[in-house]
Amino acid sequence: MIARWSTLEAGATVRLDAAANLIAEIPGTRPELAPLVMGSHLDSVADGGALDGTYGVVAAVEVAAALQRSGRPLRHPLRIVAFANEEGVVAKPFTGSLAITGRSELIDVGETGPDGITLSARLTAAGGDPAGLAGAGWARTGSPPTSSCTSSRGRYSTPVVSPSGW
Repeated sequence: MIARWSTLEAGATVRLDAAANLIAEIPGTRPELAPLVMGSHLDSVADGGALDGTYGVVAAVEVAAALQRSGRPLRHPLRIVAFANEEGVVAKPFTGSLAITGRSELIDVGETGPDGITLSARLTAAGGDPAGLAGAGWARTGSPPTSSCTSSRGRYSTPVVSPSGW
C-alpha cells in the first residue's frame, strides 16, 4: 500500500533493499547532492502508541505528494524510507537502519524469533536479500539532511518531528 501510494501520489520510484527496507525516491534537479531523507518504520510493539513509527512513513509520503502537486522540484533528491525490523519484535532491533548505515556486521540473520523463524527467512519472504546486506549501505556524502517523524510511546502520544543524522 505504501509503495503504491508513493508511486501514484508522490511520483516516486520504489524499491526494496537487501534489508527489506522500502525506499521511495524522487529525483532532484541536482542529483549529485545528498538526498533529503524522511521516514520511519512500520513495525510496532505493544503499547507503542496509536501511530508509533507509521506516522513518520505516512507523513513522509504526504510531504512528497504535496511537493509533487506543487510542481516545484527540489534541488536535492528526496528519499522516503520505511525501515525493516526497527522495533525488534522478531529479532534484535534496527535491521533496516544498521544496513543503510553500513553496519550490517551487527545484524544476526540466523537469529530466530519467538515463532522459530530466522531473520534470514523473514528478510527473504519480505523481498530482501540477506546475502546482500553488506552492500546495502548508503553512500556517505557528509551529513545527509534527514528527518524522522514519530509519535511518543503511550496512550496519549504526541507526534514529534526531529532532525537526525548518521
